[in-house]
Amino acid sequence: MFCGQKSVFWVIFYFLSASFLLGCSSDPSSQVQNADSTSFQLPDSLEALRLSDNGNVRAYVQVDNDTKRELTINGNTASIDLTVAEGTHDFTLILEYILTSDPNNPVTIAEVTKQGTVSASGSTPVSFSNADFEAVYSNYDDDNDGISNFSEMQSGDSAPVATAVTPTDGNADVVANTTIEITFDDPMIASTLTTSSFTLSGASVGTVAGAVSYDDTNNTATFTPNQVLRAYETYTATVTTDAQNTASIALAANETWSFTIQEPPVQQISAVRTSGATTTPIMVFNDAGEGIAVWEVSNIGRSLVYSYFDGSSWSTESILASVTSNNSMQPQLVSNGTNFALVWREFDGSYFQLYSSFYDTDWSTPDIIDDTNE
Repeated sequence: MFCGQKSVFWVIFYFLSASFLLGCSSDPSSQVQNADSTSFQLPDSLEALRLSDNGNVRAYVQVDNDTKRELTINGNTASIDLTVAEGTHDFTLILEYILTSDPNNPVTIAEVTKQGTVSASGSTPVSFSNADFEAVYSNYDDDNDGISNFSEMQSGDSAPVATAVTPTDGNADVVANTTIEITFDDPMIASTLTTSSFTLSGASVGTVAGAVSYDDTNNTATFTPNQVLRAYETYTATVTTDAQNTASIALAANETWSFTIQEPPVQQISAVRTSGATTTPIMVFNDAGEGIAVWEVSNIGRSLVYSYFDGSSWSTESILASVTSNNSMQPQLVSNGTNFALVWREFDGSYFQLYSSFYDTDWSTPDIIDDTNE
């Protein structure tokens, strides 16, 4: 917004046709001509704007790029006494708003230049119409948000701007269980921040499912993925122009940023044992970056032990349900991209049999898939 400040004006003003009626003295040899009080008309709504506690409107005239001179605004009329030399001149009408909170940085509403001729034999009126101002409003956008200063005064606000995002743009060391946040300089309409307007996508995994929440205390929207994010994957977060502040003004453009999930941490997941051995380890990850490691441990019979990786850390090792008194061996583990399936051999003292179990949020009861007793 204007120099870090925001103005709130709920008025609409239009500039009526305005004319400088440039007169001259009766002395044809005079090189300087004097105009009686030169004036132009302003609508009543501008007077309401002038009375706002946030600041006031000022109008100036500038002749041939000389020092601009302030006009006196009285109701809907602005006037000034001018002394102008004979000849053709550029007359520039400048309209500004002076914020009470930032008086040294006026906000330009419009600036229009017209030519007029002053002579002893007769002067050409210089007229400024409503259309003249409308044509240049878009040229003045101090905060570069795509909304003119004039339109911001009409609406009472400017487009919301993102002041912070988490993870930061370009961060290449983000934990897999991160949430994604964006903070705005304005209070936002929570219903405009949804999984349609706030999205996350991965370079190879596509759109990520999740939920969006909004904290109106901090003006912060949060996207929480349904699953931990995949290691090494680069993700892009997007907040679209459907997001609006409480003045119903949308973002001027989509806000996007990207980050990369860090490599899985190196972590000891099996305790060092004084006897026996850990053998035949196998590890598989799914599309969400979750993983399971399974291995044999021989000092507690011959059991299968596993650990689950949630995207950021490994769980404490646990013994899988055994069928034949801890005589499980040779595990084989696969994933369908979401869940996991495990196959292993069981020895009952006489025969080997094949068993399987599936992992969703926990292991299913083992099922025998081969009991030929060979």
